[in-house]
Amino acid sequence: MTTSLRRRTLAAVFSSGLVAAGMVLPPTAAAHPTSVHAPCLTKDGTASGGQRVGDNPPRFKSGGSPYLGVRYTWCGTDTDTITVYYGGFTPQGTALEYYNIRDDLGQREYPPGAARLTTIRTGGLSRVWHFSVQHCARATQGARSLCTPWSPQVSVLSATDAEYDRGHADGVKKGTEKAKEQSCKDGGPITAPPNASRYHQGWYAGFDKGWTSTCGT
Repeated sequence: MTTSLRRRTLAAVFSSGLVAAGMVLPPTAAAHPTSVHAPCLTKDGTASGGQRVGDNPPRFKSGGSPYLGVRYTWCGTDTDTITVYYGGFTPQGTALEYYNIRDDLGQREYPPGAARLTTIRTGGLSRVWHFSVQHCARATQGARSLCTPWSPQVSVLSATDAEYDRGHADGVKKGTEKAKEQSCKDGGPITAPPNASRYHQGWYAGFDKGWTSTCGT
């Protein structure tokens, strides 16, 4: 299936006045197939106190605490994650060392290291997450731990992109319909223009998914 056939089919779809969720897609949308994936959304955590000691994402510490940075990333439906960056203590090898990370779901121990990160899935929850970290060491297993102060609390809002998700769902439906209507002929992958709204970025990706799920190409 050639690219020219795909583009010609898409042009016909738009020239017919395609309507998705009550919105007429821009008639120029098919003329600029330049981006394959919608850009990821990122949000960096902020702290109400402490000292900023790094970037990408911003990292914070207080007194003798480890540093802590948090970044929320969303790259499409069901892909939202929070990455926690922490560290500042190089293992000395003379004790059992670890980090405690505390968030809204509880407290857990993580391996030592001067620069560490861990990633969690948010489960699509739209909420503010709070994190803090401390470094601990104990002489032997079962012995009492000696810990640093907690880092400043770093907070970040996780929220899936509702407009993209809505467009994606509409696009999947339309892509499936067109694939069946055309018996998988003269159509296929399409791409969104660089100035497309989040709804239309989702719609294009959804149309591709609906078509390829039905036709396999």
